[in-house]
Amino acid sequence: MDWNAFRLRVTQNTGGEDLISLEPEDFGDEPLLELPDHYTVLFSGGEPYWTNFIRREGMQVHIWISTLRDPKELVTRFSNASIVAAFGRAVKCLACEGHPFTDFEITSPEPLFESAPPVDPSFQFARWRLIVPATIKGVDAVRMAEQARRDTLARATAILNGSDSVLLLGQDTGDGLQRLTAIKTLLLHRGIEATLVKQESDRQGDAVIQKVLRLALVAEFVIVENSAPSGHLYELPHVAKLAECIVAVLQLEGMGATWMFEDAFARHQNWGKFVYTPESLEAVLWEVVEWARKTRSAFDENQRRVLPWRQV
Repeated sequence: MDWNAFRLRVTQNTGGEDLISLEPEDFGDEPLLELPDHYTVLFSGGEPYWTNFIRREGMQVHIWISTLRDPKELVTRFSNASIVAAFGRAVKCLACEGHPFTDFEITSPEPLFESAPPVDPSFQFARWRLIVPATIKGVDAVRMAEQARRDTLARATAILNGSDSVLLLGQDTGDGLQRLTAIKTLLLHRGIEATLVKQESDRQGDAVIQKVLRLALVAEFVIVENSAPSGHLYELPHVAKLAECIVAVLQLEGMGATWMFEDAFARHQNWGKFVYTPESLEAVLWEVVEWARKTRSAFDENQRRVLPWRQV
């Protein structure tokens, strides 16, 4: 795209209006540093469910990614409110992991043009911003927007399916409950849903250990707060050995519920032990999240290598 020619064409055709529509293929290898900074360019998100806005602000380019309708793979199973809330959590998670996302918002749709069809005023859609250097090529900016859409949709889908949550086990009364609540709060700050067994509804006819296993098997991984003895000493072998979940055992420095599992960390790759102080809890917790995800990823890679039906 020759942005100087674009500027001239826009002025001649629109009288200087600042919202211009282009197709993704219109963006070439020219850097967006030449994009006029008083124009907002609208381009499609590759599917009818998405749209993108791009605008240069000095040495940065801001790309707004928006849903136009709920993605078809989600709309038949989840409400509009649940979907946009999941996108919000997904954007927060990805931003904490280093993606250049910011300014997530849930808004009501407004027609962009007078000729646009009417919209349902009760519908909400998700919108967030991707910030990149203005030196980026136009075609690369389009690719980044598309990748951001895919990453966020994948994470939101995992959240809605419950496979992006973390199960917390440990003493759930007194000081133990305070520790679990602190862990849950820190995880939520990064968009990670954390589940406490006692706060989840029971299913008629299920034993307590069945409830624990049901929650553990849909979670991304399990955190066991092991500073004081509790029912988790019974739950841990079921979750870590029988169900083979990824389990991070977290305990306060100088404390611990038992020595019985201490040598198991060397034997089981899906177990990990992490020691923290009240001051270091947040930093150690992110080590836990990184370890758990790397462990899951390594196991997935091994399955792809050794299982014929995963070698696609």
